[in-house]
Amino acid sequence: RSLFQPGVFRERVLEVLRGQAQALREGHPGALQGIARSVHGCRVDFVEELEDDPSETIFSYVVPDLLYPHRDDRGYGVHLLAQDTAFKELASWSGPQWAEFIERWLLNAPLVEVHAIPSLALARARAQQE
Repeated sequence: RSLFQPGVFRERVLEVLRGQAQALREGHPGALQGIARSVHGCRVDFVEELEDDPSETIFSYVVPDLLYPHRDDRGYGVHLLAQDTAFKELASWSGPQWAEFIERWLLNAPLVEVHAIPSLALARARAQQE
């Protein structure tokens, strides 16, 4: 079947996620190592974002602290530091914790699948309108 047929791509993704969740529940070391590499990669991306575009990072993480200081009385930058804390927490999760997360938030969550099927006739009609 073609990946462009309805449901095919979604089912393949869900199949991979089901396999990952099962491997995590069964304690396969490679499964947890793969998750650890992903979390580490996301943490590296976050730090690179800080280095590459500090102004955007300021708007994403520091400005919320300025706008909502009532959230925490430890001072500015708490939201920024919380990101690193979150990565550390994710890195400490066990296989069953990751399996539960995958099942709850990815496999059993409601989804919407949108199909953008190109239409030559529609493209021509729009080109004529311009």
